[in-house]
Amino acid sequence: MSRVDYGVMIRKAFLVPAIVLLSANIGPTHADDIKVGGTGAAQGVLLRLSDEFRKRQPAHDVEVVFGLGSSGAIAAVVEGALQFSFSGRALKPEEIAKGLEFAPIFDTPFLFVTSHPQPQALKKSDVVAIYDGVLTRWPDGKPIKPVLRPKSDGATVFLISNFSGIEKAMDRLRLRPDVPVAATDQDNTQIAERIPNSFAGITLAQFVTERPRLRKVSLDGIEASVEAMEKGTHTLNFRVYYVIKSKRSVAVQRFLEFVRSPQGEEIVRASGARPVSAKTALVR
Repeated sequence: MSRVDYGVMIRKAFLVPAIVLLSANIGPTHADDIKVGGTGAAQGVLLRLSDEFRKRQPAHDVEVVFGLGSSGAIAAVVEGALQFSFSGRALKPEEIAKGLEFAPIFDTPFLFVTSHPQPQALKKSDVVAIYDGVLTRWPDGKPIKPVLRPKSDGATVFLISNFSGIEKAMDRLRLRPDVPVAATDQDNTQIAERIPNSFAGITLAQFVTERPRLRKVSLDGIEASVEAMEKGTHTLNFRVYYVIKSKRSVAVQRFLEFVRSPQGEEIVRASGARPVSAKTALVR
């Protein structure tokens, strides 16, 4: 692959609000073309895959639509405005009933990052203490500035399912006017970059592909990596699914086959994620 700064591409794309993209006619202009989108946590991976697919399949153009999020992109697939989506959550029964198919495509470590100028290390129990307002300063005395996500966001749901007591802690934190709530994954990193000594959650896939000006925070002495995830020492792992219509076009089928090919899986792994093979994925 050519050297492309996908982080810059994503930041530039977000200058155009997602609502403009949704209100415009974003349907395919040619039968062999497809439009893809989805969770911002995997946006950089989708860009890398799309870039390489175009080179290998010049008959098919792939356009990445930014800023839709998991639910927005799923709705766009239902309407035919998108043909392929990466989702940070499994489909709901009512979404499957609309003619959609989904399956796991890769796992990526979930980690915490900070704009603090020095590397930081925490215990897993410290995460809830930070959101609960009990742990308020880094070891050098600098104030910890948490960044929240919307209550319905996939990252929030993920944290609630992995940290006992964090839901009520975050609800209390939302009452503070000085605590920002980032609407999207890209907003999340940009706010965390801007606020001194920030504390935010992010997937390793986004960290690797977008290269934000942030530092990893290790938990219980473990730094997030694909290798640590595979060894089982890093257990906070975020699953991403593909979503398509059950009646797919040739172009969509070829794109899915490329994503699951050795070349596609190599891109996924280099992007900070571990592919879930078609043999082990439960396809619906």
